[in-house]
Amino acid sequence: MHGLGPKLTLGLFLFVLALGAATSALVLWGFDRGQDEAGQRSREALELQGRERLATSTRFQADALAQQFAPAADFAQMTARSMENAVAAGVTIPWDETWLESLPGGLLSDTRPGRTTDVIALAPLDAEEARDLRDSAVLDAILPALFADYPGRGLRENSEPIAVFFVSKKLATRYYPPSGALNNSDPDIDVAPLMAAVGPLQNPGRGTYWTDPYIDSAGRGLVMTAYVPAYSGGEFRGAVGVDLLIDRLIAQVDAIRTTDSGFAVYLDKGGNLLRSQGYEAFTRELDGDNAAFTALVAEMREGRDGIGRVTIGGREFFVSYSPLRVVGGSFAQAAPVDELTAEAATIEGSIRDQGDRTVAVILVMMAGLFLCALLGSGWLTRRFLLNPVAELERGTRRVAAGDYESPIVIKSQDELGHLATSFNAMAAEVRKRRTELEDRVRDRTRSLEELVTQRDQRVRELEATAMVASSLTLQHPLEVTLAAVAEQIRAATSVSACAIIAFDEDAAGGHAVLATAGDVPSDASANGHGVMATVPSSTVLPGQSIRAPIVYGERETGLLICWYPDGKAAMPGEVSFVEAIADQVAIAMENADLLARASTSAAIEERQRLARELHDSVSQALYGIGLGARTARRRLGEDAPPSVVEPVDYVLSLAETALTEMRALIFELRPESLEQEGLVAALERQLSAVQARYGIQVERHLSDEPRIALSAKEALYRIAQEGVHNAVKHGRPSLIEVTLMAEGSTAVLTVRDNGSGFDPQGSFPGHLGMRSMTERANKAGAKLQIESAPGNGTTIRVTLNAGPVREHSSGADAD
Repeated sequence: MHGLGPKLTLGLFLFVLALGAATSALVLWGFDRGQDEAGQRSREALELQGRERLATSTRFQADALAQQFAPAADFAQMTARSMENAVAAGVTIPWDETWLESLPGGLLSDTRPGRTTDVIALAPLDAEEARDLRDSAVLDAILPALFADYPGRGLRENSEPIAVFFVSKKLATRYYPPSGALNNSDPDIDVAPLMAAVGPLQNPGRGTYWTDPYIDSAGRGLVMTAYVPAYSGGEFRGAVGVDLLIDRLIAQVDAIRTTDSGFAVYLDKGGNLLRSQGYEAFTRELDGDNAAFTALVAEMREGRDGIGRVTIGGREFFVSYSPLRVVGGSFAQAAPVDELTAEAATIEGSIRDQGDRTVAVILVMMAGLFLCALLGSGWLTRRFLLNPVAELERGTRRVAAGDYESPIVIKSQDELGHLATSFNAMAAEVRKRRTELEDRVRDRTRSLEELVTQRDQRVRELEATAMVASSLTLQHPLEVTLAAVAEQIRAATSVSACAIIAFDEDAAGGHAVLATAGDVPSDASANGHGVMATVPSSTVLPGQSIRAPIVYGERETGLLICWYPDGKAAMPGEVSFVEAIADQVAIAMENADLLARASTSAAIEERQRLARELHDSVSQALYGIGLGARTARRRLGEDAPPSVVEPVDYVLSLAETALTEMRALIFELRPESLEQEGLVAALERQLSAVQARYGIQVERHLSDEPRIALSAKEALYRIAQEGVHNAVKHGRPSLIEVTLMAEGSTAVLTVRDNGSGFDPQGSFPGHLGMRSMTERANKAGAKLQIESAPGNGTTIRVTLNAGPVREHSSGADAD
C-alpha cells in the first residue's frame, strides 16, 4: 500500500464507494418525495377540474330545465293576449247563461255534452261574472287551436301544457280541455291572493307568476301552474293559467348524473325537495346533525349559485347548485369526490414506475462510474475519468437549465463515453417528448377553441330564436317588430347587415324595405344582389350575402337578406338559422295583414249598417216631416195669420237643416262615397253641413280633384273634418276658411279660423284631436303644421307629396 497507484486506487475506491452510497440515498429519497408530491398535485388538479366541470354542468342543466318552463309561460301570455285582442275587436262566440245548471254547494256549471270548455261560477250569477263568462267564450275558438300540436311546433314532452284556463276575479272559470273536474271545486275558495299576485299592483309589468308544485285535484300527478294577468281595454279581468306536469321533470332530473354514484335534486321556490332519486339522501342528512350540509341547503333555498364539499352517507361529495331563473327554486348535482379524482391513482402509478426506471438507470451509471474509477490510475484517471466527468457535469447542467440542443462531447468509447451517449440519447428523447407534448397541447387547445366557438354560436342562435319568437306578436307595428328581428339576426350571427323586404307592386321598384339592421349596402335594391329575384330556396353568395325567401303557403311575399363583411363567409348552420327566421317573419307578416283586413272589414261593415239604418229610418222621417210642413204651409196660403205661419215655417226650417246634417253624417259613415264622389265633393258636403248646422260662415277655395291614392284622400278629408270640428267646438269662430290646392300628386290642405286660438305646445289630457290628425298625416306620409296662439285663431296646414302610397287602412279607425 506504499505505491501511489494502490493508494489512489484504494482512496478512489473508498471515495467512490462513499459517494455512490450517499448519492444513491439522496436519489432514492428525492425521487420518492418527488413522486409523492406529483401524485398529490395530480389529485388536487383533478379535484379542481372536477369542481369546475360539475359547477359548469349544474348551471347548464339549470338553464336547460328553466327553458322547459318558458313555453308554458309563453302559452299563457299568448292565450291572454288572444283573449284581449278578440274582445277589443268585437269578436263574439255564442254563449247563453241558461246553459249553466245549479250544483250542490252553490256552484253553477255547464254540463252540456260536447262542450268545448268546462265552465263554473258562483250562484247567483252577478253582472260582472256574466260579462266575464261571455267575453271569455272566445277561448272556445282560441284554445283548441293553441293547444293542438302540429309538426314544427317545437314543444318538448317535458314542457307540454296539460291544461289552460281563465279564472275571473270572482272565481268564474273557463277550463280546457273539459273533464268535469271543476264540478268538485270548493265554492268557498279564496282567489283574492292569486288576483293580488298577478294584478296591476304587485305585477305592473304583466309578468308570469309560478305556483309551487302541488298534487292536481284531477289525479294527473304533481303539477305547477303559470299564471298571467288577463286585461280587456286596460281593465284587469282575472288570470289565465297553464298547468305543467312536473312528474316528467322529476324523471329528467333523475336521468342527470355526472358520475356513476352521482345524482341530482330540485328544490322548489318554497324550499321543498321534490321526490327524485336524491330525495332520501338529502332528507337523511337534513334530519341529522350535518351542519355543513344544512348550511349548503340553506344557500340553495336563498337562490344562490355555488358549490360545496360535504359528507353524505359517510362519503365526501361535491354538491353544485344553481337557481332556476324562470320559476324559482334551485337545481343541484352531487358527485363523490373519489370518483371525480379516480384518474389520480393511475397517474400516480405511472409517475412511480417512470421514477423507478430512472433511478435504476442512474444506479447503473453510477456502477459503471465506480468500475471505471477502480481501473483508472494517474494520467488515465485524469484523462479518462476527471475530464470526462467534468464534461458530463457541464452537460447535465445544460440539460438541467433546459438546453437540450447542446449534447455532451464524446471523447472515448469507455463507460463514461457510453454514459455520455446514453445521456445524450435521454436528452434527445426528452426533447422529442417535449416537442410532441407541446404539439398535442396546441392541437387540443385548437380543438377546444373550435368547440367553444361552435357552442357559443349555437347558444346565440337559440337565444335569438327565442327572442324572435317572443317578439313576433301583434302588440307592436309590423315594422317595429321586424326591426327587432333584424337586430337579433345580427346579434346571433357574424353578418354585418340585414334587411327584410316585402314584394309590393304599388311601391317604387316593386318592393318595400320593411326593416334593416346594420350598415346595409347602398345598392341593396340592385339586381346584382338579387333583391327582386324569385328564388325557390336560400342562396349563399360566398363572402357577400345570404338570401332567404319569405314564403307563406305557396306564395313568396318577400326576401330576407344578410350581408357579410368583406372576406368573411357564412359559418356552419347560419343558413338554416336564417331560413328558420324567414319562416317566422312570413307568419308575422301574414298575421299583421290578416288583422288589418279583419279590423278594416268589421269597421266598414258597421258603418255601412249604421248608414243604412239612418237612411231608411231617420232620413225618411225627417223628409216626411219636411214634406208635411211644406204641404201645410201651402194649404195655409198667403193670407194665413203669422201666429200660424211662423211655427210651420220654423218646423220646415228645422226639418231641412236636420236632413242636411243627416246626409252629411251618412256620407261620413260610408267611406266608399269618397271613392265614388271624390275628395272635393266630400269637403263641399261636409262644409255645407257645418254652415247649416252652426250658422258659421264657411269659405272654401277648392281646386280640381287631386290625383292621389284613396287612402291619402281619406286622410285629408278626416284631418279637415277634425280641424273644422275642433274650431267649432273650442274656438267659437265667426269665419272658417278651407283651402285645397292640388297639382299632380302633391296636395296642400289648409283650415284657418278666426276663433280664440290656443297654445299648440300645451297639454290637453283627454283630447285626441291633435294626436289623431298627427297619426293620420304620418300614416299618409304627409307633413302636418299647426299654427295658433291665444286670441289669434288657428291655422292647420297639411302638405302631401303622395307618389305611390301604400294602403294602410280605409278609414275604419276614424275618430
